[in-house]
This record gives sequence, C-alpha cells and structure tokens, in this order.
Amino acid sequence: MQILSVELENVKSYEYAKVEFTPGVNAIVGHNGAGKSTLLEAIGYVLFDSLEYSQAEFVRGGAKQGTARVNFISSADERAYEVVRRVGSGSQYYVFDPSLDAKVCEGKADVLRFLREHLGVPAGANLPALFKDAVGVPQGTLTAAFLASAAERKSLFERLLQVREYTEAVEKLREPVHLLKQRQSAIAAEIAGLEGRMERLPALQAEVAGRVAVLQETEQALTGAGVELVKIQEQFSRSEAARVALEALERKVDQACQKLKSDQDRVTLARQALADAEEASRIVAANEAGYRRYQAVQAEQARLDEQARRRAELMGERSAADKAVALASSQAEQLAQELAGIAVAEAAVIELAAAVDEQAKLEQALAEARQQQARLEDAKRLAAQLADQVDRLQKRLATLDEQLARKAQIDEERRAVEDRIAEYSAALEQARAVMNDYKTRGELLKEQTTKLENIQTAVCPLCEQPLTDGHRGELLARNQEQLRALRQSYSETQRLFKEQETRLQEQQAAARRLQEELLQLPRLGELDTLRQEVASAQEAHAQAQRQGAELAAAP
Repeated sequence: MQILSVELENVKSYEYAKVEFTPGVNAIVGHNGAGKSTLLEAIGYVLFDSLEYSQAEFVRGGAKQGTARVNFISSADERAYEVVRRVGSGSQYYVFDPSLDAKVCEGKADVLRFLREHLGVPAGANLPALFKDAVGVPQGTLTAAFLASAAERKSLFERLLQVREYTEAVEKLREPVHLLKQRQSAIAAEIAGLEGRMERLPALQAEVAGRVAVLQETEQALTGAGVELVKIQEQFSRSEAARVALEALERKVDQACQKLKSDQDRVTLARQALADAEEASRIVAANEAGYRRYQAVQAEQARLDEQARRRAELMGERSAADKAVALASSQAEQLAQELAGIAVAEAAVIELAAAVDEQAKLEQALAEARQQQARLEDAKRLAAQLADQVDRLQKRLATLDEQLARKAQIDEERRAVEDRIAEYSAALEQARAVMNDYKTRGELLKEQTTKLENIQTAVCPLCEQPLTDGHRGELLARNQEQLRALRQSYSETQRLFKEQETRLQEQQAAARRLQEELLQLPRLGELDTLRQEVASAQEAHAQAQRQGAELAAAP
C-alpha cells in the first residue's frame, strides 16, 4: 500500500490541512507541537482504528466534528481509494472509490474488513496493536521494546512475527500426518486380512458349488410342494364353503325353535284371554237390565243439566240488559248537560274572539322578546369570554417579548462562552504539546542515563569524549538535575492543564445550559402568530360588544 495524501479538517490543532506524499521515504519536520504526530495518529485512526485518546480530544477545540481522509493505492488491486472517518456529530466511516465516484463500503466492521484485505494482513489480525507496535510507534518509544524484559520482548515480537500462528499451523499439520499414519495402518491390516481370506478361496468355492447343488434340489422340491399346496388350498376352499353352509343351516334351526316357543306362548295367552272373555260375557248378561236403567237416568240428568245451563244464560243476559239500560240513561243525561255547556261556551267564544287575537299577538311578541333576551345574554357571555381571551393573549404576548429579549441575551452569552471555550481549548492543546515535549525529553534523558550507567566502553556515547568516572558522574548529575527540572515543569504544566480543563468543562456545561434554555424559548414565528391571534380576538370582542349594544336597545 502506498499512501498518497492525508487530509485533516478540524482535527486537534489543524483547522484544515492536506499533506501529500511521494513514492519512497518522506520526512516531516517542524517545531514541537506543530502537529507532526497528529498526521501519524490520523493515519493510525483511519487505516488501523488506533487512537490513544478519546475522540473528543481528536476533534479541534470549539468544533462539533472533525474529519480525516487518507488516500492510498492498494497493493491488492493497484487501485486508488479514499478512506474517510468523521467523528463528533454525524459520525461516518466509509471507503470511497474516486474512479467509480461511489462508496465501496460503509460502517466500521465492513471498512476494517476491507482494510485488512488491502493491507495484506490476516482476517483476525489486531490492527490497533499492529500499528502501535510496528507501523506507527509512538514518539520516543521506538527502542522501548528492546529495553523491556525478556518475557515482554518475547510476547511483543512473537505477536508481530506471528510465531503463535506458525506454531498453530505446525500443530494443525501434525494431526493430518497422524491421521494418515492411522489410515495406513488400517489399510495394511485390511490387506493382511484379505490375503488370509484369499488363501481360503478354493475351499470356499468348492463349498459354494456344493451349496448351489443343494439349492437347486431344494428349488425342485419347493416347486413340487407348490403344486401340492395348490391342491390343498382348493380342498380347503371347498371345506370352508361347506362349513359356511352348515353354520347357516344351524342358524335357521335356532330361529325355527325360537319361533315355535313364541307361538306356544301366544297360544297359552290366547287361551287365558278366552277364559277371561267368557267370564266377562257371563257378568254382562247378569247385569244387562240394571245397565239399561242406568243409561236412562244418565240421559234424564243430561237434559236437566242443559235446562239449568240455559236458565243461567238467560239470567245473565237479563242482568246485562238492565245494566245497559241504566248506562244509556246516564249517558243521555250527561249528553244533555254537555249540550247546554257547549251552547254557553259558544256564546263565550264569540264574546272573547277579539281578546284571543290580542293575546296571541302579545304571546308572539313576548316569545320574540325572550329570544332577544337570550341572544343578549349569549352576546354578553361571548363578549366576556373574548375579553378574557384577549387579556390572556396580551399577557402571553408580553411574556414572549420578554423571552425573545432573553433569547438575544442568551445568544450574546453563548458567543462569549464559545470564545472562552476556544481560548481554553487552545491553551489545553498548547499545554498538552508542552507536556508531551517534557515527556519526550525526560524519556531521552532516562535513556541516556541508562546507557551511561550500563556502558563499559572508554568513549562517551553522547559527546564521543574519553569517558572517565568523573565525566560519567558529571553527566549523570546533569541528567538528574535536568530530570528534576523537567518533572517540576511537567507538574506545574499539568496543574495548569487541569485548571484549564476544569474551566473548559465549566464553560462547556454553561454552553449546554444556555443551549437547553435557548431550546425552551419560543421562536420568532410564534410571536407573529400570537400577534395575529390577539388581533383576531380583539376584532371578535368588538363585534360581540356591537351585537350586545344592538340587542340591549331592542324592546
């Protein structure tokens, strides 16, 4: 892979920068804190997903989002691609193909899978660790791995050289070899068994020939037995038919026996009924005269009952007729009285006709006056409601005016807070750069001190002068003094950094509070809408008052 350019926008100290690279070795020079390490960090974050601090620190102070773009030519297909990573609000991570003018893939998982393929690293490789340990070693720690303990060096270099992967591959290759050996042994045993069976082949062939002859004889016997079986089956069929016929005859005999028994029972019952009938006939003959007298008495009783019923009906009809006569007489008297009253009423109606007309007119006028009164009450009630509405809207309008005035004040306060945030962010960035410089110088002094303490040569590795014990002591003392001064300066800068960071957090919290308060305030469109509502309510109130005045003047 050949990196063509790195483009930064609102990243750490860069508002905007684009650095292009040429084939071969490229050198980046600049003062401390100029942003040299930021270029390497951006490459690590975009191509290797490696970032030693939070995304908020990666974004330039005062900006809402930062963007880093890395253009490269892939060694996999020799095509140019652009990887874009945007952090902050509206985060994005995608690969763009300039020749196709389209996105190749998007999302962290797909982009890292694409980068592993075009970086030529295995699918399961740890890209952040690869960048930190081999590609983009942090400033001042290039030789740190060689100064570490043997166990730490072994762990680091085995991971970089993929020793574990090679070991696993060797272990995995042992299993197929073992399986092949087992398969070879099994095949050899199978071959030995087959060879033993081949020695018995002639005897087995003779035995097979004998068994074939026996099988043929058995088949011939089986054919004869089949013919005999057919004959036996025919005889069985005839026997089965005879058995079925015999069972049918037995069922008929049983039915005949049952019928005979039933007929005998019926004859017995008939004989008993005949005896009972003869006895009844004898009793009827003895009582025939009394029965005839009983029938004559019953006929006379029926005639007398009919006469009594008819008499009762006539009595009821007479009572009903008497009641009808009395009712008719009463109705006639009532009708006569009603006729007299009608005559009197007709005379009174004739006399009151004019008064009735006048009363109808007065009732109509009274109904109209009541309707006018109801409309007047409605108009007064509506006017009162509209007056209350106008009052509420005017109060709301005054509140909105105050809130809009507060909005202008909040905007001014926000600008002041944002200026202070930018100022504190710049101070933090500067303090961070100074602390990194102190840290780098301290590591160099520690490395020099370690070399001076452990070196056994006669030449100083720093000034290439003869290394005597006195010169070694002077250099060590100078390094210790510089280290103390650096630690003191670093502590002081760190204290100032924390103070600035606290102030920055306070200003950021203030900015959030102002933003929340600003979101709760009304917009300018709401003020215009409310003013229109006030005007409409005032017009409706005036119209209700005019209508009330007109109704109040009505009779």
